Amino acid sequence: MKNQSVQMVVFDWAGTTVDFGSQAPLQIFDKTFRHFGLKFTLEEIAGPMGMEKKDHIRALLSSAEGQMFWKMAQRKEWAESDIDLIYESFEMNLKAVVKDYSHVMEGVLESVRILREKGLKIGSTTGYSSEIMAPILAQAKEEGYEPDCCVTPDMCVLAARLPLCFSNA
Repeated sequence: MKNQSVQMVVFDWAGTTVDFGSQAPLQIFDKTFRHFGLKFTLEEIAGPMGMEKKDHIRALLSSAEGQMFWKMAQRKEWAESDIDLIYESFEMNLKAVVKDYSHVMEGVLESVRILREKGLKIGSTTGYSSEIMAPILAQAKEEGYEPDCCVTPDMCVLAARLPLCFSNA
């Protein structure tokens, strides 16, 4: 493996290693948006999936439909403070159910075993916050999936301190 250029494979979480179809964020975004009077389709909600969740909200609110929905429901243009409000509601709703959706998907354990046998490290990334990821990581470990590292949007500043992911060792 000394001449191998690939040293690590990085997987996303929802929809890739757990939660087939990313149902938790999809359903919770739908519930949260509807609470604020926003009636996006599930396809529209799924469009920015994988982004950091505030960016996901911002992308939808910035769309022509999002601007129209917000103005009709809230009788004003949206502001960054509205994104924070929607995000807080999303996080609260997601925390309540995320573990129920986040079972390791079929084929993941076998794929990871094969990659590790080839000497590769397993990294992971997500649009979820570290607080949301805590129970998912614990459950995945119980189910046999434990990547070498997990990077969340709120911990990117810590990336240089994650030697399993970012060192040449």
